[in-house]
Amino acid sequence: MTPEKHKILLFASEKFFKDGFNKVSMDELAKEMKISKKTIYKHFSSKSEIIEATVESLQITLRSTLQQITKQDSSSIEKLMQMSHTLLNIAFRVSDKWLSDLRLYSPDLWNNIEEFRTKTFMSTFGNILDQGKKEGLIIDRPNIIVLTVMFGGIRSVINPDFLLNNKFSATEAGKICLDIVISGILTEEGRKIFNETNMELQNENA
Repeated sequence: MTPEKHKILLFASEKFFKDGFNKVSMDELAKEMKISKKTIYKHFSSKSEIIEATVESLQITLRSTLQQITKQDSSSIEKLMQMSHTLLNIAFRVSDKWLSDLRLYSPDLWNNIEEFRTKTFMSTFGNILDQGKKEGLIIDRPNIIVLTVMFGGIRSVINPDFLLNNKFSATEAGKICLDIVISGILTEEGRKIFNETNMELQNENA
């Protein structure tokens, strides 16, 4: 990817994540970037192509980050908390308007994201669950049941309809959901470590 194309993609991604994409025109993108619309079309044939590229870029970054976390020489609790931090950072960047536009105007992309979320997180969390069981920090239950309950709950909460009807932001709802999910799969020793780590992080951020 050329530097110019990368610059356009970064700008469009942040714009779409913040304001959604349905009402954002190519003219608006060009004006805010202070470039010609012709320059944008030199790299992207349509707004739809830019939208697809933003989703693909986000997925590549997220997959790489999760793989790095999984490979670290750290406890399952630390890995779970790092994954939570990663997910919350995404929630900070991505607005409810972006999620809503995807579901309403790009259902194929929305389904792609749902499939990516399920496959990627099932695999990553599954590895961490196995590690946590060996450490005695995560309850010994079938992974498929734990993960189905986990992602079913997350999918229901991080959902445009739920967020809109219950007046939660994606970030707020995500944090509460992840805290509940993580603490719910830990053993007594795991909860102790989880609470201690949370306390340390709160003190650092105070």
